[in-house]
Amino acid sequence: APNGDVITAEWARHNIRRIFNTGLSGPGAPGVAPQFHQPNGIALDSTGNFLFIAEPLSNTVLRLNFTNNSTAPFLSTNLSRPVAVAVDSADNLYILNQAQGTNGYVLKFNQFGNLLGTNALNLTNATALALDALSNLYVTVQSNRILRIGPNGVPTLLSSLPNPGVSLQGIAVLDNGLLALSDAGNHAVWLLNPLTLSVSLLTGNNGPGNTIGTAPFAQLNRPYQLAKAGGGMLVVADWANDRVALVNSLGTLTELAWSNSAVWFGRSGDPVLPGGSQFVPMRQPVGIAVAPNGDVITAEWARHNIRRIFNTGLS
Repeated sequence: APNGDVITAEWARHNIRRIFNTGLSGPGAPGVAPQFHQPNGIALDSTGNFLFIAEPLSNTVLRLNFTNNSTAPFLSTNLSRPVAVAVDSADNLYILNQAQGTNGYVLKFNQFGNLLGTNALNLTNATALALDALSNLYVTVQSNRILRIGPNGVPTLLSSLPNPGVSLQGIAVLDNGLLALSDAGNHAVWLLNPLTLSVSLLTGNNGPGNTIGTAPFAQLNRPYQLAKAGGGMLVVADWANDRVALVNSLGTLTELAWSNSAVWFGRSGDPVLPGGSQFVPMRQPVGIAVAPNGDVITAEWARHNIRRIFNTGLS
């Protein structure tokens, strides 16, 4: 049944039986993929054909296949409020689980969904993760702290931002080795040198707003996850401004137009193109990724959709 009850037809006593509270869920419509439910962190595999989507509300990581536009559950076992995902050069998948808030953990799976191990335990209020070229994981926790998790799985405190009101929601490893950190509390993006531990402001920290321009004037409004693009560009999910912000190495902020985009809802008929009756404007982007060809992909909360923006001019 739609609520997971199981119904049987039985010969011996000519009866119908309904079994309640089975713990199952309904099967859904035949051949229809599950609809997204507030998608969060996203990451592409090395081919750019598969997008992994963390859904904390459904305790699932979904996989969107861009070659045939189908979406299917990829993993749900051992997960507890997955909020972020990352993929390494061997297409191993790392999943950051928030769990109950004080007992978060990172799991590593191969491309077939086989569990390879646990990379960290007992993380508090974990929000985002990123990988560097040496397979070090960086995780933002406790609003203002950055952990480094080496290949041995042992987390160490890398740094703690001293600024008041810090709420770290995204992290990206830049080509120069610096860590970019989005701060939804101060509406800013910071840079952290993982060797010297020095912290500098890249852009924002000018109060919530939507002003574009050079770093002293640029404004963000609750930025969430980050992704790097070619040419030293940083792509930011600017949540409360309903936009994607582009930030260069000097901190100058511009806005990426999303009109040339397609929208996926995780069901048959995807994608929806501009002009279609179900096409929606960008609202509350949280997760973000950059495809090998420069397309920008967002996970949006308001209407539970994935968006792919074409011809961005990025690499």
